[in-house]
Amino acid sequence: MKASGGNGVIDLFWSNPANASITGYQYQTKTYHFRGTTDPYTQWQSISGAGASTVSFTIPSLVTNKTYSIRFRAGNAAGWSGYQTIRAHTWPTYSPTGLAATPGDGSFTLTWDAPLARYGITGYQFRHVRPGVPHSWSSWMSLPGSARSHTVTGLVNGAQYHIWLKAVSAAGESHPVGTHVTPTAATPSG
Repeated sequence: MKASGGNGVIDLFWSNPANASITGYQYQTKTYHFRGTTDPYTQWQSISGAGASTVSFTIPSLVTNKTYSIRFRAGNAAGWSGYQTIRAHTWPTYSPTGLAATPGDGSFTLTWDAPLARYGITGYQFRHVRPGVPHSWSSWMSLPGSARSHTVTGLVNGAQYHIWLKAVSAAGESHPVGTHVTPTAATPSG
């Protein structure tokens, strides 16, 4: 099971268990607190129209910028299964997905997939750092909302770089997603 939070919603995704006897799914939510305080879970909510082939659902009407703990279970004529628990944060904007960095000679090229279209992405921001090198953070660099790749040059070959990318919409910024890459000099042909 996976969960991805956006502006006041959490999208749940799960694998089809190939069990034709499933007649529905239910979930509960509660606000998760990092400092040990807890809120009670809501009552079990049935996912309307869900059945054996259902593999996703959006939990609506949540508070933005909160972390939620979600319990999820399947049911059939015999009753309800045990539940799985997953956590997700409702950032103002969904994070980009599929972030990858391809090394080049003194460079790297980032590629990514856009978050769900319903969030009106207006741009992206990225930055990079060389771990262990003081003050090597780059500033956040802005890219247009139509961008799905970007090449960074002028880097040190053989040095590892950590990269963070976040999406921006009118609602705010997403949680940054990260990857790492080590630029490599091109080998001579020959």
